[in-house]
Amino acid sequence: MAQTFTVTATLLNVRSTPTIEPGNIIGKLGEGQQVFGDPTSSAAWLQVSSNNLSGFASSAFLRLTGGTAPIIVPQAPIAPAGTLPPAVHFPVNPKSALNSTLARHTPLSGFSPRPRLQGQAVDVRHQALNQIVTDLDVTRSVRYTPNTQTFCNIYAYDFCFLAGVYLPRVWWNSKALIAAVGGAQLEVIYDRTVREMTANALHRWLGEWGDDYGWQRCATMEDVQQRANAGDVGLITAERMDPARSGHIVVVMPESSGRRAARSPAGILAPLQSQAGRVNKSYFTSVWWDNPVQYRASGFWAHS
Repeated sequence: MAQTFTVTATLLNVRSTPTIEPGNIIGKLGEGQQVFGDPTSSAAWLQVSSNNLSGFASSAFLRLTGGTAPIIVPQAPIAPAGTLPPAVHFPVNPKSALNSTLARHTPLSGFSPRPRLQGQAVDVRHQALNQIVTDLDVTRSVRYTPNTQTFCNIYAYDFCFLAGVYLPRVWWNSKALIAAVGGAQLEVIYDRTVREMTANALHRWLGEWGDDYGWQRCATMEDVQQRANAGDVGLITAERMDPARSGHIVVVMPESSGRRAARSPAGILAPLQSQAGRVNKSYFTSVWWDNPVQYRASGFWAHS
């Protein structure tokens, strides 16, 4: 029997089918909006309806509000079908370099993206990802050297930029998003139309917007490691319990004969990872996010 649910994401995609596929987004629901939801054959999806919008939405962002009669806020979809804000980067700045702390909000100069191509051999895709770790040289580069702050978000952004997948270093503020939905041409202005993305913000962005830009949520550590081993870009994110403190984001790396995830006979214990942070590490294994005192939420993500 259908029940009433409340949207917990800032914007929740409604899709024509209970799958994450390009082109099947038919609208969006806003945070706090109430919808009528029916279970589907998959626990990951609910069939939802709200006024003139009906489709499928991720159950991870719908909280049961009780009752069997719908209590629907009269509200049209926030975004019409196919409307997305454009991915945003600042132009490459010559001052943005591994030996400098300047222009950390812009892509690195002196490097070109080297996306892994579909159909490439797995070992070629692995080589491209490991070369990025070598090039960024996280344990020695001034750009990621911790001080009173840490720079896991910048390292993850640089890695994804060079790997040819989109992870925002800056993202549109609320007014700019509304203007984008209205069809406005957005101008990238620091601290006016865009804001820097912390690790906490990146965790939320991946949950709310990631699937629109090619990211898929992985259910387990094994899943995200398998995706990395296939040559995909993997991430692990965690949002701090205390919002005033920094969350964390790491890259999941493909295993090789010389570098392995931590495993036991029962399965994987920790993926193979790369990070900037309080201690910068080119490769390591840990379940650092599994700390309910420190982190309120975590997620595994992959991008082909």
